[in-house]
Amino acid sequence: MTGLFRKGRYANVTATLALIVALGGTSYAATTLSRNSVGSAQIKRNAVSASEIKRNAVGASEIKARAVGNSEVRGNSVTGSKVKNNSLTGTDIVEATLSGVNATTLGGTSANALRNELQTFSFHLTDDQARTIATSGPLTMIAKCAIDDGADDSATVSVTTTVDNVTVSGGGPPDEDFDITENPRDATISEPAGTIAYGPIGAYFAAAPDGSQLGSVGAFSVGLNVHGLGNTCYFHGAVFVGTLT
Repeated sequence: MTGLFRKGRYANVTATLALIVALGGTSYAATTLSRNSVGSAQIKRNAVSASEIKRNAVGASEIKARAVGNSEVRGNSVTGSKVKNNSLTGTDIVEATLSGVNATTLGGTSANALRNELQTFSFHLTDDQARTIATSGPLTMIAKCAIDDGADDSATVSVTTTVDNVTVSGGGPPDEDFDITENPRDATISEPAGTIAYGPIGAYFAAAPDGSQLGSVGAFSVGLNVHGLGNTCYFHGAVFVGTLT
């Protein structure tokens, strides 16, 4: 080193020392990083892109819940094999998209016909109002509201028929010979006037001789004076409308 100082220039010596320090420092840093010591806090935002991630290195456990939306999913990249069985319900499906479904995949039933078989409803009625919930052939399901009728408030779901020999259940014991003269078949909740009440009306099913069918999907939810609306009845549920062939 004495010879180096004697024969070399100061600038050359300085450059050589800087190179040694730089190389030694880099080597030190590389060899002193412990495993898993670099986490999200040490990585600059947007510094890691797809090209830096090993294929199949990111799984469901690495993705925050609800962090991936429609904008992050490539078009047509999610197929039936990627969807867990029974993980989708009617609320996850846009009805308008059903028109493009091939009828062959639905057992020969057209997409529009399949969509119309299940009808949902949710509405309020006031005193003495009635509203048709659904109709199938000679069968009709109706919601009715009565406020302060004989000191009571009541909400009623009725099934009526325009033909005889109808099979019906709900609103009373099962009847395999329900006729026009027996109209209507009622299921009612009733409480003292002004009472806030909410509860189920049991499942309904009716089938006519021509194959027309009308039935509730589970029990209907019915309320009196609920949602901050006095002197009203509330009806909510889903009904199946179809034809047995």
